[in-house]
Amino acid sequence: MIDYSNSSCQITNFIPIQFFNLLLTASSSTNNATCSYSFNIQQTNSWDANSSLIIQVPATISTNGNIYCLNTTSSTNLTCSLIANATGTFINVILSNSSSSFLLTINSLINPPSLQQSSAFTLTTYTSDGYVYATDNSTLTITNTAPSSFISLAYSFSSQIYNTTSNLTLTIANILSNSNLYVLANALEIVNTSIGNISCTSPLFLLTCYMNGSSLFITPTNSSVYFQINTTISINNLFIPLANITGMPFSSFSNGYLESTYSSITFTTMCSLPCYTCLSINSSSTCLSCYSTTLFTSLIYFYQQNCYSKCPIGSFSASGSLICSVCSFICT
Repeated sequence: MIDYSNSSCQITNFIPIQFFNLLLTASSSTNNATCSYSFNIQQTNSWDANSSLIIQVPATISTNGNIYCLNTTSSTNLTCSLIANATGTFINVILSNSSSSFLLTINSLINPPSLQQSSAFTLTTYTSDGYVYATDNSTLTITNTAPSSFISLAYSFSSQIYNTTSNLTLTIANILSNSNLYVLANALEIVNTSIGNISCTSPLFLLTCYMNGSSLFITPTNSSVYFQINTTISINNLFIPLANITGMPFSSFSNGYLESTYSSITFTTMCSLPCYTCLSINSSSTCLSCYSTTLFTSLIYFYQQNCYSKCPIGSFSASGSLICSVCSFICT
């Protein structure tokens, strides 16, 4: 007689399978925009009802704490919850129906702050009793294509008189405080190194500014310092040009990637030639004074709110004066 006993044979897998297909699209490609992310997920084998999907969100993508999930395939809401801890931010989705594919839309996610590609999402599906089906941590990323706008940007020039130096003061409200470079583009017209070196100052930290091509670069002297959300910057010793300037974009960058932009800082010369000062902005018809040198214009004699190359008939100027007065008797 041969004795034998029944024994069970168990198989335990140690490596989860890969997803059959993964796609991710965002409803907006603008930096820091609040939008919806749609995940198209296909698994090789079906998951059971009440399985779960856990998505680890890249660090540069944030939430406002009020996400909700939609099974776009069947237009039914899914139970999802937000989990934030020391290791990151996670979205836990309960898959109520058995399936091998579905289209998941998660609302109220906030795009990365710059055009730098995000790190990858990590997606893992689990059985209802906690075992791993499939996982992926390299396929799905977000890359924005459009900069955000500053919350606000106000600016002013200390002088608008041609051939004088001026300071440009900018008061900036940025979306985030991780910018480490500001760039003023098309700045050659107001940066004239022949009249002295430009400098940049801020009440919060030391700044370095320098020309790079036609753009003015502004950055904290300490490379570990970032601009604050609310920042005031003064760009000093600028040159006031003769003509108006209509296009100087101002932008913020983080580690070399564009974050926010202000379409155009403009400049209007106080007075058109030949006026040195005038009654109204950009006017040449009502002068309050004239230039004292022929370097810019030959019309340097002031008489009755106009500038002339010499005092007109019926007026004269005292010796050494460029202001014409009415003659008390006939004069030429």
